[in-house]
Amino acid sequence: MDSASSIKPLSTDLRLLPSIARQPWRAAVYAVTTITNRKGGRYWTALWIFAAVLIVMFGFLSVWLLQSHQVSEEQQRVEEAAVQISGAIHKALSKSLQDVSAVAWTGKDQVVWRETAGELLRESKSTLRLERRNEIGDLVEAKDSQYFPPLFVMVKRFEAEAEARNACKSAAGPGVPVYSKTYFVPVGSGRGEEVLDVCAAQQLDGKTFGFTVATIGLTQLLESAMEHESTRIFEASLVEGTNTRLARAGATHGRQTLRSERVIAVPGLSMRLRVESARGAPALLQLNFVSGLFIAFGLTFLTTVALLIREARRMQQTDQATRLHQEELARVARLASVGELASLIGHELNQPLTSILAYAKTAQNLGGDTLSADVKQLLDNVADEARRSATVVKSVRDFVSRNSAKREIVDVHDLIDGIRPILEGMAKDYGARLIESDAGEPLIVECTRVMIEQVIVNLVRNGLQAMQNNRPEKLRTIRISAVKADERFIRVTVTDTGPGVSEQLAKRLAEPDFKSFHKILSEGLGLGLSLSRSVIHAHRGSISCRNREDTPHPGAARRIRGATFCFTLPRQFLAHSLEDVSSS
Repeated sequence: MDSASSIKPLSTDLRLLPSIARQPWRAAVYAVTTITNRKGGRYWTALWIFAAVLIVMFGFLSVWLLQSHQVSEEQQRVEEAAVQISGAIHKALSKSLQDVSAVAWTGKDQVVWRETAGELLRESKSTLRLERRNEIGDLVEAKDSQYFPPLFVMVKRFEAEAEARNACKSAAGPGVPVYSKTYFVPVGSGRGEEVLDVCAAQQLDGKTFGFTVATIGLTQLLESAMEHESTRIFEASLVEGTNTRLARAGATHGRQTLRSERVIAVPGLSMRLRVESARGAPALLQLNFVSGLFIAFGLTFLTTVALLIREARRMQQTDQATRLHQEELARVARLASVGELASLIGHELNQPLTSILAYAKTAQNLGGDTLSADVKQLLDNVADEARRSATVVKSVRDFVSRNSAKREIVDVHDLIDGIRPILEGMAKDYGARLIESDAGEPLIVECTRVMIEQVIVNLVRNGLQAMQNNRPEKLRTIRISAVKADERFIRVTVTDTGPGVSEQLAKRLAEPDFKSFHKILSEGLGLGLSLSRSVIHAHRGSISCRNREDTPHPGAARRIRGATFCFTLPRQFLAHSLEDVSSS
């Protein structure tokens, strides 16, 4: 590849930078399209593989992050429940110490003790039994809770009072209520209750004359500490140091357990509270606002990636179709240029060939019999060669002028739509805006489609080149319109905002002997207008140009605001319906 061909794509890319800067979202699509257009199909395969891997990775990452977020939220709820339940248990146990101490102060008066004990049993559902004992710890009387069957039926109290006696020994010295260790009391039907005792000494003047013992059920303690809503969501357990569960309340925990533990310590007793989520690790379908928002973001991201790839693919297909169209237009333009050049050369050669033939005949007539046979033969040869050359030139001109291209019935609006990508690309390269008038009624003509397309491309290119050095970018505008000129012709107009055209060019364009090599710009061979004129005339139309002028105020000099080129094509095929156009 030579240096010129390698520089052209770069210059084109640089010209597109302003439009990409105005539309940043197109940068990714443009980059992908540029790479894949230059490198071939293997890059599309790599792009699709990369996109698939990206989508899969994003999917896994989204699922993992969403699951982690939901697990974190559920764990936070478990932690909050553990704090709430442990606080409620600690408060209930502390209150039990105070209540038992209050009952113990009434120990000398049996009637008052019974009334106070009954009131405490009615208020506290977790207190299963109250006992009054003498100074050596023997049982004097007891009162059971009305909310629970009598506790010591299957097992007599004296068989399960070791922990209570130990607690009373600890409470006798300082006179402070003390909790015992937990122990199990069977209640029948294979069930039992895990309980603990709290003992408060009855003292007067520093001497102990009795004890009050309260038996508290751990299950009832847990149930009273849990709120109603928590019992459906969490499972709470009291666990001793050996990790043995003493009591439980609430729902059954899930398989993937989320748990939180808190230590509960009171005088003479220490145990752990374990709270576990009954729902386990949340499923992906258990959505909240944050997870729903995250999923929406993920779907938006994946949709954006898919749309970018789809748009890149569409742009590549469009660019490929546009490139093929441009190649076809360039091929036709080259053929037309060669034909026009051959026609011009043939026209110019006719006169010298005719002169040569005339000079040869004149020399023969003037020489007459004085000429030798060799000279006469030479002059005859010159005349024959001149005739043969003229025949060859005429044959070439006839071949070039013969219109062998297939004509078809088209709507001019559809014809302009077909080359819009080419025209828009040219306009971007020159920093101009392309404006097409709204399509009105169908304008049906019979023409060689690619030739008329080439005429429009030539006129638009001339306008863009004319504006390049004479107008700032914001004022560079190319307008294309197609309208009905009259009942017999349609008119296609290309208007620019350049410096205009000279009066001589406007006059000569209308003359039959318009010079093919008259150049109005520094670029090209100067055949564009001549080719366009030849194509339009071959279609029995006409082409003309004029300047767009205005007068700012009366008396002011006229100001040129651009040039207008227009050509006409006959509408004698209006009898054809649109169905004919679509079928062709």
